[in-house]
Amino acid sequence: MINNESISFVIQGVLNSEMYPKITKNIRRLFPGAEIVLATYIGMNTAGLDYDKVALVEDPGFYLYDNTENPKENNVNRQIATTVAGLRAATRLYAFKLRSDFVLTGRGFLDYFNQFLKTDTEYRVFEKKILSCVFFSRDPRRDNSFPFHPSDIAFFGLRADLLNLFDIPLMPKEEAAYYQFKKIKYVRYLPEQYLWINCLRKNGKDIKCDHQRDCDDRIAEDTERYLVSNFINLDWVQFDLSVPKRLTLFSKNNFQDVITHIEWQRLYKRYLDNVLIVPERNCMREFIERNTAILKRYKLLAKLCAMPLGFGKILGTFRRKTRKRIFEFLTRKICLPSS
Repeated sequence: MINNESISFVIQGVLNSEMYPKITKNIRRLFPGAEIVLATYIGMNTAGLDYDKVALVEDPGFYLYDNTENPKENNVNRQIATTVAGLRAATRLYAFKLRSDFVLTGRGFLDYFNQFLKTDTEYRVFEKKILSCVFFSRDPRRDNSFPFHPSDIAFFGLRADLLNLFDIPLMPKEEAAYYQFKKIKYVRYLPEQYLWINCLRKNGKDIKCDHQRDCDDRIAEDTERYLVSNFINLDWVQFDLSVPKRLTLFSKNNFQDVITHIEWQRLYKRYLDNVLIVPERNCMREFIERNTAILKRYKLLAKLCAMPLGFGKILGTFRRKTRKRIFEFLTRKICLPSS
């Protein structure tokens, strides 16, 4: 049993003053006696908020994922800075790293912490495995997927292990436009890759992966072996997490190449415990495949509906915007369940 008093909840990231009270209210209700640590940026207004400790850091800024017209922000350095500060301020044996836009809805995730205990010492870096999310832990054997890409959505484990994971140097500027493909320059590693690969190298592991798409059979196998010896993949319901709707929408996220909990169990059985009985049915994979197929049909329907609007430069732009609006309307309810 893990006592409430032995857990620190590290809430990290940009402070959402409307969401934060709901996060802390649920933690106080579900885990009375646990420690709450707010880890955010200097200048954020923390007055009147519920926390036991606060860790404020200078905003290290961000890079961009690529040099396309509308690139997304790569906030890996922000995540590292706030999480490390929060974990260092925390005082309890265990820690739950929680984004500031997620709400914890239960304590069932604790049931998984002392399961699947076998590890391979050659691939192990933590004292105990860390609970992590299925979304978005990438399967390196699927088309166009990424090696060494565990999810960084949320983590639960020994505080020392989480600190081991996050206490790495910030991403340097020279890695922000490192990898080029079809004349587009990409960041060397995605945030999840940067975090995990640098943690492994810091712990003396010889990782052969030069950029985000560098993968062969050996790298794929190493990815799987390190995953099952250090993490346990849980979906949002298993992890008792209520997440922003944008992270559940099939129209905005690639769920096809994630490693589901059942698929994680199959890897665990292959590499660590060949007598484990794994459920034959993978309901999460069935759900993903079924809704991905529906998504493709709606995408075609939106295209057909917008087609009569014209193909000239101005009309073409209007047609594309209309197609996008139709598609988003049709797919607004196609989403993953969360707690």
